[in-house]
Amino acid sequence: MQHFEPENQSSSGKSVATLELEAYQWMTRMSPLVLDTPPSTKSAAKRHLADLQQQLQTGRILQQDIATAELNPSIVMSINEAIRHLPDMIRDAEAHITYLETGTANAEDAAEQLREKLARRAAQSEVDDIIGKGFEQPLQATTRHRNIPAAIGMGIFGIAWTSFTTVHAFFMIGGMMQAFGWAALFLLLFYSMFWAAGFGMLATAAVSLGTENIDLYDGTLTSTFSLFGYKRVKKIAIDTSYRARVVKVTWNGIQMQNSNRRGAPQWCIEVRDTAGAKHQISKGGDKDILEEVARQLNGK
Repeated sequence: MQHFEPENQSSSGKSVATLELEAYQWMTRMSPLVLDTPPSTKSAAKRHLADLQQQLQTGRILQQDIATAELNPSIVMSINEAIRHLPDMIRDAEAHITYLETGTANAEDAAEQLREKLARRAAQSEVDDIIGKGFEQPLQATTRHRNIPAAIGMGIFGIAWTSFTTVHAFFMIGGMMQAFGWAALFLLLFYSMFWAAGFGMLATAAVSLGTENIDLYDGTLTSTFSLFGYKRVKKIAIDTSYRARVVKVTWNGIQMQNSNRRGAPQWCIEVRDTAGAKHQISKGGDKDILEEVARQLNGK
């Protein structure tokens, strides 16, 4: 799987890859704030207002950062359009809070808001008719969640396995050296297989504490693995003619088994890039979630 490292940076010193990730995250937070029905309680309405104000503040900072970066024009346009509507949304939220507190509303303002909402809906319908169903919608999904019980179980077993192997190797090689001298060190080759298994268990335990998110935008599939501040980002220019599918995890042609599930196979999503190479992403994720994400990647 290839890494695409951008060469240019914005005026803030952030790379294009970092700004793209921040833009996707901002748009993901923005989507739930666009409500069809306003909150029914005053506390929920105030929280919604605070979220809108925070979104506007962070959006303007992001807008300045991406102004000089060579981001995808559709991303920049979407963020600029959302920021343009946020002040109106904040005013609507403030008016709704006033209504909930006083129980009355200004009829003229309410009528104006209704006309504005109808105009927006008409404009959106016109855009949908122009672009049709072929317009690619962004896809964001969490394909692997943090699994603390599995991490604890695998970690304890991995520590026990590695510790026992180390102690056994120490006494065995020490005893054999009395008979064969330094030639007994060749036993390290034998014990290396057990150490590899132990370290593999510890690595699996660490990975179980991480999360993985994927998003698809403008033909590029981005997989982001996060573990306590560490992030690994992989990007794939996917071939949309290839159907994404859920398959068993393989390594050098060998199927991998999940030790904490009694030998059950691990699963991943298989996609193909525009160069024809196949990639496995979200290894070890929940099969049901992976199948739903694969279905969405295939546009169903």
